[in-house]
Amino acid sequence: MQIRFWSFLILIASITFSCDQCKDVNCLNSGTCVDGDCECLDGFSGTTCELEDKCVTGNVSCENGGLCQDGACACEDGYSGDSCEDEDKCITKDIDCENGGDCEDGSCECLPGYFGDRCQYFQTAVSRDDFLGDFDVDEDCTTGTYAYSSSVTAGSGSNEIGISNFYEVFSNNVIATVDGYDITIAYQEPDTAGVFVSGSGSMNEDMDEITLEYTVSNSTTSDDCSGVWTRN
Repeated sequence: MQIRFWSFLILIASITFSCDQCKDVNCLNSGTCVDGDCECLDGFSGTTCELEDKCVTGNVSCENGGLCQDGACACEDGYSGDSCEDEDKCITKDIDCENGGDCEDGSCECLPGYFGDRCQYFQTAVSRDDFLGDFDVDEDCTTGTYAYSSSVTAGSGSNEIGISNFYEVFSNNVIATVDGYDITIAYQEPDTAGVFVSGSGSMNEDMDEITLEYTVSNSTTSDDCSGVWTRN
């Protein structure tokens, strides 16, 4: 009986001591005192859970190599936004436009007369004769894909060219006008057979490839085409 009495007293003392351990402990930020120590929620630390890691409590997720610091994303160069989600491609791609060009969305916008991915080239005058020569044609039309040969010869006007074997149908040349690198095919009937063509396009800066968009039509149907003339 005496042993049970002393055991009861020890139990009471233990409970009292445990309660006394947390009596003066003030756990902050919803922390809980256990045996005199604060158990903190995720994102909090310190003796009384007084320290907050805002990157954890704010559930901050940084993209594109950004790092969370004090609850906010510190972004790599060229990135911005709350999560570093916005990219300035002019910075991330290290775009340096020359000759007064401006970078917009990762590409250089060049001043008149300049071209190239960095505006590094100056556009010299282009003459009608720069378009002349023999070409291999790859044609992609509504009706199918085709490959054939064609020649570009001088037209009667100083800015006119004649394109032979156009659409691999016309016997006579299709007449086009050139202005700089640009080509315009006015609406015309090359063979007076009720088949018409019109379109436009351009020569590339290396003067070895012509790209044209055009429509061939008659009174009942039409065929829309994209053609690439590659110089032999």
